[in-house]
Amino acid sequence: MMLLFRVLLSLGFALTAIASPDKDSIALEDAKARLNESSPDVVNELSLFVRSVEMSPESLSCYHCKSLIKKLKKFSETNTAFVASGIQLCSIVRPLLNRSLKDICVEGIAEHGPLVAEVLRTIQDVEKSTAATLLCNNFLQVCPVATVGSKIDLPPPPTKLPEPKSSDGEGSYKVIHFSDLHIDPLYEIGAIGECSNPILCCRTVSGHTKSPSGPFGYPKKCDTSYDLEESMYRATKELAGDANYTIFTGDIVNREVWHTSPEINAKTLHEAYDRMKEVFPHFYPAVGNHESSPANSFPLAAESSKTYDIKWLYGLLSSLWKGTQVGQVESEHYRGRYSYRDTQRGLRVIGINTNLYYYLNLWLYMEPMNSDPEGQLKWLVQELAAAEQMGEKVWIIGHMPMGDVDVMRHSSNMFNQITSRFSHTISAMFFGHTHLDQYQISYKDGAKQTAGNASVISFIAPSITPSDGNPAFRVYEVGKVSHNVLDSTTYFTDMSDPRYQRGPKWKSLYSIKSIFPGAFKPHVGGDMSSVPISAERWHTLTEMWEMYPKVFQVYWKNKITGTEPKYCNTECRKKEICLVRGGRAEDNCAGMTPGVKLGDGRPRQLKARAEDDAHEQVNHCGGSSLILNALATLFDPDLQAKLRQVVRQA
Repeated sequence: MMLLFRVLLSLGFALTAIASPDKDSIALEDAKARLNESSPDVVNELSLFVRSVEMSPESLSCYHCKSLIKKLKKFSETNTAFVASGIQLCSIVRPLLNRSLKDICVEGIAEHGPLVAEVLRTIQDVEKSTAATLLCNNFLQVCPVATVGSKIDLPPPPTKLPEPKSSDGEGSYKVIHFSDLHIDPLYEIGAIGECSNPILCCRTVSGHTKSPSGPFGYPKKCDTSYDLEESMYRATKELAGDANYTIFTGDIVNREVWHTSPEINAKTLHEAYDRMKEVFPHFYPAVGNHESSPANSFPLAAESSKTYDIKWLYGLLSSLWKGTQVGQVESEHYRGRYSYRDTQRGLRVIGINTNLYYYLNLWLYMEPMNSDPEGQLKWLVQELAAAEQMGEKVWIIGHMPMGDVDVMRHSSNMFNQITSRFSHTISAMFFGHTHLDQYQISYKDGAKQTAGNASVISFIAPSITPSDGNPAFRVYEVGKVSHNVLDSTTYFTDMSDPRYQRGPKWKSLYSIKSIFPGAFKPHVGGDMSSVPISAERWHTLTEMWEMYPKVFQVYWKNKITGTEPKYCNTECRKKEICLVRGGRAEDNCAGMTPGVKLGDGRPRQLKARAEDDAHEQVNHCGGSSLILNALATLFDPDLQAKLRQVVRQA
């Protein structure tokens, strides 16, 4: 549904793209002319929408959202008709767009429109539809939270749990963790770093530019260059060359989500993994949401067809991943998931495909909806039960954190039930996706957030792409017996350094125990180095943040990998602590305030950004969240005024 709104998103961008009142007037006249050339159905529905909002401009409600779905369904009888209508809307707004946005508008509709039409056709009764309610709830934060069967069968716990393995004197080994490469094969040195494209720059070389891109990348609006990628790999060998394991939590393909193809993505993936394997012969990977084409689209096995075939990706990844994991194969690579046992260490590593729970994967809204897509959660229970029986410890690896605001709530709830049941078996979970340096606590009962109830900790790695902060990766010290993380050090390179483009200098940003020693004090006679970074200790740390704002600000600054974020005031701090404690998505304070859930998944009001909104980072990993900006602009008073002029005077 929401993909068609990518078109209308362009209208919102247009408000900032118009340079003067004169140009504004010319653009409006051109838009009116194009409206007159459009089909009567498109004109009629656009007019009805504008008038309905004019009658109740303050209301963004469940009723309005479902009314919009009904309007879109009228155009979805065939994929061709749906795309044609969307392109007509692109034509109407074309005069208001800069050149980059024109391309995004048309190409986005052409690439994503057919899938939107498919989803809409499965919704029979919008008012009674669980999928329609979830669409409105997930994207606009309206409508009651829909229930999609959030109960999973779990084996009874053992009558006697094994004694926790002590970390005292066990020794340690190193693990490298990096994420979100987002390599751009079209990155050009000397290109425009601050271009008109809202997502991706550093591709067009101009004779003169005030913001030229260097060989090692450009912050904020550009993805990773080959030179930056190579620099990161060299740094991992220099700083942690003795690491025993490497974890890569996904997203290799760049963020040009409006223009992808299986051929382009496959070439990027193949070349990137070949380079990765030259540095790391053995690593544990995850499939990112950008690897598919269209982006975020992961059709379920039962719905796969020639038109929407994802086998090319899963087959390619299985081939590229083969032989790269350490240990005995317990479960072959299957549609992005796997399980390996390192029998010598007593460790089982389970990789899951988190795209099956991503709210931007529109296949999840196909009716009837499936509470456990592809049975992956059932499979996970079986793997954990086997590990429990064998006395093994487990790491879970995936792309998207399962408490993130991007996760379907019912899926996160079911996952939390699983981790609660097997918390004595799971030593750690590793994710990426957010592009930020984060940690997240899961609880046995999300509503009872206490140190004693904290069960598992998620380690969320920052990105290599500089879209949200300085490029960074992590190195963990891990207990040889318990396989608990004993310390976490983030390494980064400072892009603001005047000498950066001569060659990035990678250095330690912080280690957890060095900046928060109070939360990891050993018991009497113990050694801090053997104290695990456990969920219980992390909860204690968040309690310190509540009492001591200065201690919290240390975390806040490091979260965006060495950049200078806005000051996080009291309200911001409360929300951030809630996010850290939000291992179950329904507990992470995303809230139910009507507004558009943008790239970071948080609802946005149609108002100027306030100083206390500093907690709302933009998660560029969302990709398809471009579409969601359209919803915000649809209800923007300034845009509505312009639309009324176009509709009434056409």
